[in-house]
Amino acid sequence: LVEDALSAIKMARVAKYPVAVLGSDLPSQSICGILDSCFDTTYVSIALDNDNETVKKNQLDIYKRICILSPYTCNRIFFLDKDPKEYNEKELMSIIYGTS
Repeated sequence: LVEDALSAIKMARVAKYPVAVLGSDLPSQSICGILDSCFDTTYVSIALDNDNETVKKNQLDIYKRICILSPYTCNRIFFLDKDPKEYNEKELMSIIYGTS
């Protein structure tokens, strides 16, 4: 999950099922829809822009709600230094998969 369309496009190069939240808040109904659409994935990664405390709080709230709604899904939050769209593919691969 990313915050904007450009970040989703960038993530699509390295990750499966990138979804732009189009903001930093995501209703539980939308989370359920995303989880239903991505039925064959075991990970939900959240990488919002981290540009202020509200975004960080919302990111943690989304994480907690995913844990409740889909307890068997492994969830990760990436607290990034930049917006996902500002990373190149190699940097994103390293962040997501721990590769260099």
